[in-house]
Amino acid sequence: MLLICAAAALAFGARYYMNHRTSSAYVVVSSGTREDTASSQYQSFADAVLRYSDDGASLSKDDGTLVWNESFDMHSPTADVSDDALVIYDKKGTVMYVFGTNGIRGTISTELPILKAKVSSQGMIAAILEDGETTWINFYSVEGQTIATGKTRIDSPGYPVDLDVSKNSELLMVSYLYVDGNTPTSYVAFYSFGSAGQNQMDNIVSGYTYPNTMIPQVSFLGNDVAVAVRDDGLTFYSGSQIPAENISVTEETEISSTFISDQGVGLIVQSGENQQGHTLKIYNTGGKLVTEQELQMDYSSVAVSGGQLLLYNDKQVSIFGMDGTEKFSGVIEEGVIQSICKTGSNRYMVVMEDGLETIRLK
Repeated sequence: MLLICAAAALAFGARYYMNHRTSSAYVVVSSGTREDTASSQYQSFADAVLRYSDDGASLSKDDGTLVWNESFDMHSPTADVSDDALVIYDKKGTVMYVFGTNGIRGTISTELPILKAKVSSQGMIAAILEDGETTWINFYSVEGQTIATGKTRIDSPGYPVDLDVSKNSELLMVSYLYVDGNTPTSYVAFYSFGSAGQNQMDNIVSGYTYPNTMIPQVSFLGNDVAVAVRDDGLTFYSGSQIPAENISVTEETEISSTFISDQGVGLIVQSGENQQGHTLKIYNTGGKLVTEQELQMDYSSVAVSGGQLLLYNDKQVSIFGMDGTEKFSGVIEEGVIQSICKTGSNRYMVVMEDGLETIRLK
């Protein structure tokens, strides 16, 4: 029994060390030249690497094996991912492509220009469409059928700034902005397409008003937790049928960057002498602060990939878990970094100006 307990303690200690140590070294697993355009964008999707540009999209494993490839013609392709569902839409255009892990699932054409679109895990699409001084919020099936539509004006209920759809496609969350007298005001509305919204006007099951506040980003963290990113903090909501305000967090200093994953929400706020430094704060889905620490590098880009936070500039990279543990902090020697995404356990694809590299952390 003593030997078993000792072995278990040793295994736990080794696992704790591996999960909480910070690495500064890596090995290059594979490398290659870029054959795409400079406008191509990369991100992780379904444990693989998604590449998309104005002429199409493809999904590949980090060893270069092609999973699927689809051609299209867009002026400003933009992507949104939710688990194993993906939408790529032409911003200011009129077409959306819905993909899964095995390739294209549906194509949606709109009569009005698309301002923003979000996808649920089931492949349902919520989109903001532009119509002169008014806007429309439409909800589509994977096949392109319009399930619901609503017209909005700047005075009622406001201009839609952001939206998101729950993973099970039952709830839609929208952040509106309007002017009440001389006061800029945000309004967060929750629409239900399930039983809770059937007898409600416009399917609205709850709504909350925030005077003198901008809310540029809203997101579901699951089916029963949502968050609104305010210009002065965060507001968490709970409830799978009728979401209600749960916890609010207020920041006294300016927020430089935000990031959201299914595991939590993070803020990077200005700090230090003359506000020249930055502090990282990560909150779990219950709104509890799980870490607060000063950043040791000057970052230019922030990304969430594979449930991890990636901070980087032209040469340096810092990788954090959503518990605040710094997994990696080091310099990429091979070239100027354009973007980076997680592709597997301790494996990342680094996109540089003249090439691609898959690295593995030591």
